[in-house]
Amino acid sequence: MAGTAATKLRGYQGQVYYAVGTGTKKKLSHLTDVTVDVKADSIDFSDHDNDGWKDTGAGLKSFSGTATLNKFTNDMSQDDLFNALTGATDVTIEFRQLDAVGETMYTGTVNITGYSMKSPNSGAQTIDITFDGRGALTEGSIVASS
Repeated sequence: MAGTAATKLRGYQGQVYYAVGTGTKKKLSHLTDVTVDVKADSIDFSDHDNDGWKDTGAGLKSFSGTATLNKFTNDMSQDDLFNALTGATDVTIEFRQLDAVGETMYTGTVNITGYSMKSPNSGAQTIDITFDGRGALTEGSIVASS
């Protein structure tokens, strides 16, 4: 089979870019972990004619996720997302598994739903940011470095 060989991706290669409202796109700084969940509801179409078998179909789709960041003072990206939460402002997010031109990215609009600060006694201070998608998460290709 012709084509490019599959390559394993390291977690630290993933990046997140964001824009608050109609603002400029920026890289989310000090990212240590990101999770994006894409789901589809299941609609049950079962009836007495299915001979005891369930008949299901795809329903509404959604996406949500969490980003964990190391806390730094004077980090504008962390302040931007806190302000998006408290100001109820939409955020456009790009998830890049490999931050290189031609690679796949996923883009969507999100609502920031949580901003949790942690200060463990024997570890780095972190922030967990949770979000819910507003509409579709679309797949595209990175056309230029940001």
